[in-house]
Amino acid sequence: MDLGLNGSVNMTLLHSLNPKILARGTVNVNLTATGSLRQPVLQGRLDVKNTFVSHNDFPSGLSDLNGVLLFDRNRIQIQSLQGTTGGGTITLSGSASYQSGAFLLDLGATAQGVRLRYPPGVSSTANADLRLTGSTNSASLSGEVLITKLAVTPGFDFAGYIERSRQTVVFTDSDSLASRLRLDVHVATTPDLQMQTAIARLSGNADLRVRGTADRPAVLGRVEVLEGEISFNGTKYRLERGDVTFANPAKTQPIIDLQAYTRVRDYDITVRFRGDASAPNGLKVTWQSEPQLPEAD
Repeated sequence: MDLGLNGSVNMTLLHSLNPKILARGTVNVNLTATGSLRQPVLQGRLDVKNTFVSHNDFPSGLSDLNGVLLFDRNRIQIQSLQGTTGGGTITLSGSASYQSGAFLLDLGATAQGVRLRYPPGVSSTANADLRLTGSTNSASLSGEVLITKLAVTPGFDFAGYIERSRQTVVFTDSDSLASRLRLDVHVATTPDLQMQTAIARLSGNADLRVRGTADRPAVLGRVEVLEGEISFNGTKYRLERGDVTFANPAKTQPIIDLQAYTRVRDYDITVRFRGDASAPNGLKVTWQSEPQLPEAD
């Protein structure tokens, strides 16, 4: 071969190659190909101009992508590539090479102020430094995520989400991109992170590690509740202490231990929540009062 290509490509063509990919914008191409069809030698560059790319297996797409990618034989090197996702900025680096019918990946991503709506009903804003290595057949995502803001929409049922996640494992496509992506990501929060829900206002911190695969993640670590208020049956309780522990490496299994206090008429009432929030009837509630009352009362 001795070929040259100079022009622009409409990114919507990616949808024809993979129906799960949505893309818009153009890429300017300046490329030469020499060598044989079996072992082509590519040289040149791609100039990315204001493009958008998303994949159905991931909750957020990339927009306003601008940068330069360089071709060197069977390797693509990111010279510079920046964009936005979830209202924040993201910078990509690294390279990919083509060998034996698959792409070998060594890609990095640094994000600032990115908002992620996952799981549905939970919105978090975070900074991240992540690395994707491996191949398109089997890859690994590792790195650090620091959550700076957290909010839960009204009506979100955490226990119900855990139960649905457990039930959908059976129906997961075993050959999806998410099933081939292994996770080892450290997730932490800023000190005294505030969280507001329809029934609670909490302050605390978390130190977690997400493992497993993207379609079947398992969370390990601990969430500590420092203070807050929660409304239950029309009464406002003050949280005195509490934590949520994730210790099962095979699945996300939150073990809750929370204690709250309120005053009703002349009684000081303490309620304690303990148990496995992911199991049916796994969460136990006990009550105490001063002066003493029968627990039924």
